[in-house]
Amino acid sequence: MARVSRYITLDIVVKTNGDCDSIAKAFNESAGYFVQKHQWNDYKWYLNISGGGAGNASEAIEKHCRYIAAFEGPAKEAWDAAEVKEFFIGYEGGESPTCFDSHISAQGIAMAAQLGAGIGIAIYPATEEEHN
Repeated sequence: MARVSRYITLDIVVKTNGDCDSIAKAFNESAGYFVQKHQWNDYKWYLNISGGGAGNASEAIEKHCRYIAAFEGPAKEAWDAAEVKEFFIGYEGGESPTCFDSHISAQGIAMAAQLGAGIGIAIYPATEEEHN
């Protein structure tokens, strides 16, 4: 059976020279998020936030946008001040279908833009596992 292309993840990436602890705290485990905080070459801090999943990339972006739009106080201030905010979609490439497509709704794009966030895409090589 051929390996199939598929949507695998949507992470939220924040790169900032400012304080990011309030952002990390806002994306807490009780809300289904996992936050990794690293020092970064071009910025002081890099947050990679995963979890809070949804069925497809467009639904995930909209869900995350609603969550972020509810930030208040220090978390909102830190989010607004961050130099880079991005919804980073991960896809696994495969041998089929011949043309794999995935769409981000106009609403999702508008919601991300309202939050000052971009949308990034990563294509990962297919694993040797067969996917159904």
